[in-house]
Amino acid sequence: MKRLLAALLLLPLAAQAQVYRCDVDGRTIFQDSPCGENSTRVSQDSLTTYQPPAAHTRPLRSRSRSNTKPQSEMAASDGLTYLERINKRNNIVKARGRGQLAVGMSETDTISILGYPNNYASQRLKRDECKQFRWYNPRFSSGHHYALICDGKVIKHNLIDR
Repeated sequence: MKRLLAALLLLPLAAQAQVYRCDVDGRTIFQDSPCGENSTRVSQDSLTTYQPPAAHTRPLRSRSRSNTKPQSEMAASDGLTYLERINKRNNIVKARGRGQLAVGMSETDTISILGYPNNYASQRLKRDECKQFRWYNPRFSSGHHYALICDGKVIKHNLIDR
């Protein structure tokens, strides 16, 4: 049984495909079967292959970094370690999955979770332009919700059950 299996595995290696060159409507095509009078069999020795250029000679694709901060600036701007940032992001993802608000969540996420607010106010805190959103018994939730959003992120939220 092992010999039969080994023979079957080696069989495709021994067979070579026949390649035919055909001229159809002024175009040259290659296929595995003759296509008529205009077909010629291509010998495998006449095929040429090209080696790809060495890895160090290929041009590198540059990403546009005009609107992104370097990693060191991001770490310094929020004062959090890498692990703290990952935990904060995970908490936001979990809250979004539960349909709840969380500090650090985007304004778009708050609207997608609770819908458009019933009451909206704008205010300036320090140098930040902030928005106060209030929801009264929003969809999929009960009670009154309050969120303070500065620079597009939730910095404070409350749920008042009534």
